[in-house]
Amino acid sequence: LLNDIDRLVSTDSAFLLGPWLASAKRWGSNQSIKDCYSWMLNNTDGNCEHFYEWNARVQLTTWNPTAPNDTAIPGGPIDYAAKHWGGLIGDYYSKRASILLLQALSDEEAG
Repeated sequence: LLNDIDRLVSTDSAFLLGPWLASAKRWGSNQSIKDCYSWMLNNTDGNCEHFYEWNARVQLTTWNPTAPNDTAIPGGPIDYAAKHWGGLIGDYYSKRASILLLQALSDEEAG
C-alpha cells in the first residue's frame, strides 16, 4: 500500500523529495563563506552543501538532529514534521512500517 501511495504522490512535482534536496544542496553550494560545521556530520571542511542537505532531510522526517550512526532517536517531538512526499513514503516510511510489522509478529510469536 505504501509503495502505491508513493507512486501516486510522485506524479505531482510538489510532492517530490528530489527537488527539495537538490534545492538545499544548491543553497549550500552558493554560500561564499564555508561555515557550516556540525559535530553530528563530522564535517571539518565547513561544506554547506552537505550541511544544508542534512538539515533538509531532518526537517522532513524526525525534526530532531540525529547523527548518521545514532542507534536511538533523540528526545523531543518524533515525526513532528512528517511529510508524505514521493521518495519518503517508499524509502523511509515503508521501511519503518516493515520494521514495526516484523517486531509485532515477533512479539506475537513470543507471547
